[in-house]
Amino acid sequence: MTNNIFERNEKKIILFIVLLILTIIVIVIESISAHFYKQKNREKDFTSNYYLNQNWGRAFVEDQKKAFSLKSQYKPYCIYTARPFKSRLFNVDINGNRETINFDNNKKLQKVIYLYGGSTVYNGEVPDEYTIASLLSQRLNGIDQNYSYKVINFGVSGYVSSNELLSMLTESSQNYIHYSKPDYILFYNGVNDIGMGVYHGMPGSHFGQQDIQLRYNNFLKFIIERLKYKIKDNSFFLKLIERKEIKKFSKTECLKNAKLQNYIYLQNLYLAKKIGERDGINVKFILQPSIFTTDSKNMYDKLIRKEALENNFDIPYVIGYKEFLNSAKENSVINFTEILNSVDPNVQLFLDSVHTTHFSNYIIAKNIAEIILKNGD
Repeated sequence: MTNNIFERNEKKIILFIVLLILTIIVIVIESISAHFYKQKNREKDFTSNYYLNQNWGRAFVEDQKKAFSLKSQYKPYCIYTARPFKSRLFNVDINGNRETINFDNNKKLQKVIYLYGGSTVYNGEVPDEYTIASLLSQRLNGIDQNYSYKVINFGVSGYVSSNELLSMLTESSQNYIHYSKPDYILFYNGVNDIGMGVYHGMPGSHFGQQDIQLRYNNFLKFIIERLKYKIKDNSFFLKLIERKEIKKFSKTECLKNAKLQNYIYLQNLYLAKKIGERDGINVKFILQPSIFTTDSKNMYDKLIRKEALENNFDIPYVIGYKEFLNSAKENSVINFTEILNSVDPNVQLFLDSVHTTHFSNYIIAKNIAEIILKNGD
């Protein structure tokens, strides 16, 4: 009996040693892979230099990591929104909206603006004070001598115009109880509609739709796919050996999808304006810029454009933008696609193909303010 106990303990010790050795091997492989992976992708890191050159950069990146680590929360009808978060430079309110720093000029008369969009309105790449919403508030309150302005940031990462319309409808149906009733509702968008409808080839869909469908249609497969994603996402070794496949696009298929997505976009514009007319709110749609519509001379912006071209991103986005622009003017869509052109080449405008730096946000906010102030509009 003593021998049996000894044998069992011996097997446990051997198993422990084997597992320990395997763990050490995995840690060593991951450490080496991390070094080579970071080295390999250093030249494609367009954000590190940007943050290093800002006095708020290091502190913001810490707050940003914590905010981005949180999962989204459910939002009725709109599916999801950001989760509340508090820190010094990055804040999200209880409703899941990025907090705006409103620069009140102490005027008795106040105008309220709702700003809808995707991640390019949420502005998770910059501190609260440098979001388009905050800079718009600062600009308007610094110029208008008659009114103070309060801007609410309704940007949610991944939202297409259909999500944004539903978000607006939700606020309207509840009589705008979460915030004051707006005088203006602005939709600053377009790139996510083109991304989902043309690049992903799924007109009328929203980001995350396939995951949600899989979760309801085949839960076991959904769990397996999520597990595979988590393992891959947390392994530098798997990322390093991953074979990069460049997506191929049919221009004919892209054009067909662009026409359908543009039709959906214009229908959402029509419905939003009808809700605005009923509620006495001025509604405007703004077609946003991206690296595909901007002729930037900045070194980092050129590298971002080069990478996009190497991955064929330009094909669906150029076709999509062209289709959207063809009908923009006649449908009163404000064209912002080229407002970042001819800017100082020393200034980095983009952090990737669509997300803008705080300097670009200032230009965008300035142009939106001019629209608001022009003729009382």
